[in-house]
Amino acid sequence: MTNKAHRKTDANIADAPIIAIAQSPSVFTNDLPQSVDGSRVAPHGLPPHAIVTTLNGSVDVFVENIPANFEGNADTCGHVRVDGSPNVYIDAVLTGIAGVTDNSVLVNDPFIAPEVTEMVQAVQLVEDEADDDGTTLIPHPNGGGSLVPISSPVFYPDGFIEPAPVQEPIVIPPSSEAPLDCSDIFEFPTNHNFPDSFRLSTNFILSMLSSRATLSRYAVRPQVGLTTNQIVCNLRMLCINVLEPLKVLYPNMFVTSGFRHGSGTSQHNKGQAADVQLSGTSHLQQWEAAKVVAEAPTITYDQFILELGNNYWFHLSHSSGSNRQAVLTRRYPGNYVPGLIRIV
Repeated sequence: MTNKAHRKTDANIADAPIIAIAQSPSVFTNDLPQSVDGSRVAPHGLPPHAIVTTLNGSVDVFVENIPANFEGNADTCGHVRVDGSPNVYIDAVLTGIAGVTDNSVLVNDPFIAPEVTEMVQAVQLVEDEADDDGTTLIPHPNGGGSLVPISSPVFYPDGFIEPAPVQEPIVIPPSSEAPLDCSDIFEFPTNHNFPDSFRLSTNFILSMLSSRATLSRYAVRPQVGLTTNQIVCNLRMLCINVLEPLKVLYPNMFVTSGFRHGSGTSQHNKGQAADVQLSGTSHLQQWEAAKVVAEAPTITYDQFILELGNNYWFHLSHSSGSNRQAVLTRRYPGNYVPGLIRIV
């Protein structure tokens, strides 16, 4: 696969050109300095688009020992390089993983789920999922710039995550074991208005997966043909079968998004999915955790999607029917890839 070489002044899909290259101008392409990873990109919006460099260069073409950039590379903000040299191409060799179109660097450390081997299968598996980018980058405390709203988690450029405080703390009632089924939920009238404090499981109350999740906050309402009782039941089954055993493995886990309003087929709309992150962990630690979660015998998931925007997050779902234990990876924005692949 050959892609156009990228040079100083070439742009990404947001029309942001490379304004300074990371190396001395010793190599030129069409009389323009050839760009390599780390070259500066013009600011083109709020964080993460304010401080941007090139990334994901060639694995076999180097300038002064730095990977050369080419069309298709995703910059650090996620925008992809376009419209490079008209006649100079760089061999864009990845790792042979089918379906990857954004040319992110895939580390040669695949952890492939054997039951998902075809890209067409992956597309079928995720047709009910349309995640937003739950990753808001803010400047590091040692740097300058404006902070993101307090309701968003903090993502530091060195790869560590801390959940941001919320304006009002979530008050969890004294621990009491909720039923392992939905018998109490269906004792309430149809479309009952469940309080935020309604206990789903030992460590989770309703607001944690709905109106008070870290990022997307939606009160439970009837939708997609389901009553509030059915949606709350789905959330409980998700907690019991996925989130509780995950919390045992990783007590620093927190929910960024659970139930969402919508009329589509996303499992979030049914109360069957949650996006979670691990507080205070590096990229490598999150990758190692992903491998554990994918094979954890105590976690009965329908889909486990490892996603990377400015940082990793895990999409986990549980179905009321049979659960497929499907494992996928996605570089946001980009395609879903079958199996668990480390992306950096």
